[in-house]
Amino acid sequence: MMNGSSCQGMPGRPALLAYLGDAVFELLARTMVVERMAGPGGDVGASLQEIHRTVLGMAAAQGQAALLDAIWPLLTEAEQDVARRGRNVHLRHHPRGAPYRSYRHSTALEALMGHLYLTGQTERLVELMRAGLERTRLHEGLRP
Repeated sequence: MMNGSSCQGMPGRPALLAYLGDAVFELLARTMVVERMAGPGGDVGASLQEIHRTVLGMAAAQGQAALLDAIWPLLTEAEQDVARRGRNVHLRHHPRGAPYRSYRHSTALEALMGHLYLTGQTERLVELMRAGLERTRLHEGLRP
């Protein structure tokens, strides 16, 4: 992880933050699903396919957009600014299966995740992810 001073050029590059945030989100989502479904107290019999399907639902543009909408009131002004800049990234294409709005909002969430990771705010990152899962239906795929 980088400290805030080593990512000074990134704030003006929300596309780079989103690029990194995509990987951060995927890793965090996978970790949370594995902990919940196959970890202590979880469903030891959860198949890899079931775990993967749950993560895909979270990582899809619609899932990420719902997560951003759910956590928006919890974001600081600075975090909202990072997300806005991510949302406004000029997109050359978007997946056919995702509405344009969902894709833009998923890019905003990824930019926020990238920013929080690069600035060392991993506790905040996990806090927002957990809050988002609790406020959306995405957590219903996670069996205790």
